[in-house]
Amino acid sequence: MSFLFLTLFTHTYYHLHTSDSELDITIFFFGFILVSLYILYLIIIKISEVTKAKDREKINEKRIQLLLKSGMKMEIDLIDSVVSILERKDIGESELSSTINIFIPVNLLKEAFTYQTKALTTTVKLKYQIENKKYFKEITLPYSQETVIIYFKLQKTTNIYYDRSDPKNSVIDLNFIK
Repeated sequence: MSFLFLTLFTHTYYHLHTSDSELDITIFFFGFILVSLYILYLIIIKISEVTKAKDREKINEKRIQLLLKSGMKMEIDLIDSVVSILERKDIGESELSSTINIFIPVNLLKEAFTYQTKALTTTVKLKYQIENKKYFKEITLPYSQETVIIYFKLQKTTNIYYDRSDPKNSVIDLNFIK
C-alpha cells in the first residue's frame, strides 16, 4: 500500500518538474493528501494500541492491589512448588524498525535501517494447594533460568494472595526479585 503511494508521489513529482500544467499540480497535491491521510491513519492506530495497552495495565494493577489488600495470604516454598521452568529467547523488532517498516516498502532498504532485539524470559509454573485442591500459577520473569533458580534458592519462601471464592485468581509476591 505504501509502495503505491510512493509511486504515485514520485510519478507526480516527476511530471510536476517536466510540465507546468494545472493537472500535474492537482495530481501532485492529491497524492500528497493521500500520503498524509495514510500517515495520519497509521499514527491514530498506534495511539489507540498504546492507549488500550495502558488501560489493560491499569485494570490488572487494580486487580493485583485488591488481592494484596483483601486476599487470603498463604506462604509457599519456592523450591518445592516449582513444577516447570522454561526459558525463551525471543528475537523481535525494535520500535524503530517497526516504524520504519511502515514507510519503507523495499526489503533491502528495510534490512539496512532495522535491527533486532533479543528478549530473554523465563516462565515458571508453580503449584499451590488450598483445601486439598491443587492450583497452578504461571509467572514470567525477564531473567535467565539460572538467575531465577538462584533467586528462588536465596529467598526459599514467599507469599501467595488468592481470592477465597476463586483460588485460581491469585498473585505471588515477588518483591524480593526487585
